[in-house]
Amino acid sequence: MENLYKLYEGKPFVGFWRFRTPGLLIRDPEVTKTVLLQEFNSFQQNGFRVHPELDPLVHKNPFMLTGEEWKTTRQTLTPSFTNSKLKPLLPLMEEVAAELVQYLRANCHTCGPDGFDAKDLCSKYTMEVVATSAFGIKGHSFQNPKAELREMTMQLLQPGLKKSIELMLINFLPSLADLLKLRMMPVEVDQYFRGVVRTVVDEREKKNITRNDFMQNLINLKKKAVENGETYSDEDITAHAVTFMTDGFETSAIIMSFILHELARHPDVQEELRQEVVAARGANGGRLPFEVLLELPLLDQVIHETLRLHPALPAMEKVCTRAISLRAADGTELHVPKGQLVILPVLGFHKDPRYFHDPERFDPDRFSPGRKSDIPKYMFLGFGGGPRQCLGMRFALQQTKLAIATMVAHFVIKATPKTPEVVEQDPTSFLACAKGGLWVRFEERQTSL
Repeated sequence: MENLYKLYEGKPFVGFWRFRTPGLLIRDPEVTKTVLLQEFNSFQQNGFRVHPELDPLVHKNPFMLTGEEWKTTRQTLTPSFTNSKLKPLLPLMEEVAAELVQYLRANCHTCGPDGFDAKDLCSKYTMEVVATSAFGIKGHSFQNPKAELREMTMQLLQPGLKKSIELMLINFLPSLADLLKLRMMPVEVDQYFRGVVRTVVDEREKKNITRNDFMQNLINLKKKAVENGETYSDEDITAHAVTFMTDGFETSAIIMSFILHELARHPDVQEELRQEVVAARGANGGRLPFEVLLELPLLDQVIHETLRLHPALPAMEKVCTRAISLRAADGTELHVPKGQLVILPVLGFHKDPRYFHDPERFDPDRFSPGRKSDIPKYMFLGFGGGPRQCLGMRFALQQTKLAIATMVAHFVIKATPKTPEVVEQDPTSFLACAKGGLWVRFEERQTSL
């Protein structure tokens, strides 16, 4: 989509064919705002779909839901991602961050000249954070490279030719996919997560255990539903726990790995960030309290600039659910019929020199308080936009900020011979994924907080 975006410079709309399905690529800021916000009800359905009977747990993911079912689920889950619910998770995350430091200390001298695959490293951390936050269990990712929880989760998300073909059929040829009974979530993974949730819920109910985590929020939702005569089943709990697991695990690991890549290639930014983190920790007894962690300005800028260059989802797909006319800033008007596939080219927007000067350059200052207002609305879509903006954005930022702050405080992050100058996208992955990996090495600092 990025190439198509560049090819038709100056055009607000670009039509194309995806197999037998006509698509519409949006290149105009005003139309993007219309699609995501002003006429949200006409484009509230995301382009990806799964069969509700073949893939019941994936189907209940808010990303897949539409209409009233999406609205109800969103309203139900949103309170679980407020600051008041996320703040108690910080001590759990800090325990995992300490494990990350121990793991790096034990392995940074023996990993060889190529260092660590940043995505693999970050996914160990995010898996442990999500395991303890979602299920209240240990995933043992740092101790066991084949840990069962991580292996099961990666079956859903690991890029590969077979998975890529299956996802293409599910998305582009749904009738054939249904005939072949293709699923996003393999049967054994479905059964595994149902078993994990059943075990956790049963143990908490039998032993009257209460814990400050996402699973407890879901258990409380079920109790409240029962009291009100409403339905909130164990399958709902499992589906929403799995959503939290997969979304919090994969997309955060992607963001973190690209941040490490950019910091390794820009040591000046890394040093400035280290000074910010060390100063904040020094002023707070060696810790980063919740409110302080969220407000570190350069850390926030580094994350957003990395998301600009490497958005986890390079394009957003919407389906028009009600015929509408769209009007671009130049006056061009286009009728969009019901059922039309509409693409918002996130990466195209993020690398358009009209909105971001010298767009290929890593420049966290773009998102500084004095400059971020210059970015046109809805031209930065690192977490999506409008009512369907990423529900777990705050959680993702919290665990990402803690991990990056912890690593820069304790280690110097450096490039290796395998660190790519130009990142090439893995064609078998629908999420941002560097072909050949993102390689960095860590040198322990002699003094750190």
